[in-house]
Amino acid sequence: MFGIGLALGCMLALTGLASSSEERAASNTTAEQLLEIVASRESIRAGLNEQFDAGLISLLSQRPEYENVLRSNPNAIRSVAAAAHAVIGNQIDRDIHELWREGAALLSSEMTEGELAQLLAYYRSPTGRNVMAVARDTYDDDPSHCTGLSWSDEQSCRRRVPNAMARLSLEDREALNRVAQQPGFVKLATLMPRLLEIEARWSQPSEQESAEIPAAIENAIRPYIH
Repeated sequence: MFGIGLALGCMLALTGLASSSEERAASNTTAEQLLEIVASRESIRAGLNEQFDAGLISLLSQRPEYENVLRSNPNAIRSVAAAAHAVIGNQIDRDIHELWREGAALLSSEMTEGELAQLLAYYRSPTGRNVMAVARDTYDDDPSHCTGLSWSDEQSCRRRVPNAMARLSLEDREALNRVAQQPGFVKLATLMPRLLEIEARWSQPSEQESAEIPAAIENAIRPYIH
């Protein structure tokens, strides 16, 4: 499954320990609320659907009987994609709270309640929502994210870099620059490798999940095989 790497990474691209059990509990709640925004189920679903669609033709072409269907009936591709997207959505809905909880535990152990609350307030603001909307669409526009992208040509990715920030208003860019200087934002960036480790563990499919998408593909394409 797709995890926090794309959703949280896109936020970072556009740019202490709790003192008591009560503060830790408050920080953990705030951290989870933050992750629900920057690693929303919608952005994760969109990213995983995009990855699946990019490899769909190659995947189906591995089966001769599927390849014949692809040439004769383009509706089969749409049916397969819709079926797989439904499975992906169900898997994310089932598992995403585990990702948020584990990510929040890390953030709340390394950041103060004030730092988390400041970031949460920003991403709940109109400017923060604008930045996230652009970031979700243009994660791979940052050069550091262009290398090795399976769904994007690296050079094309690099040419798009200036366009991402250009989509933000001057007010939004200035607000983003201000929040990027805050200790909480800087600290969040330093925690990214550990968040990606959490994502990597979370994204490993179970045996049941590994079987669900092939089964959905088989059921969706079977009516088109004669």
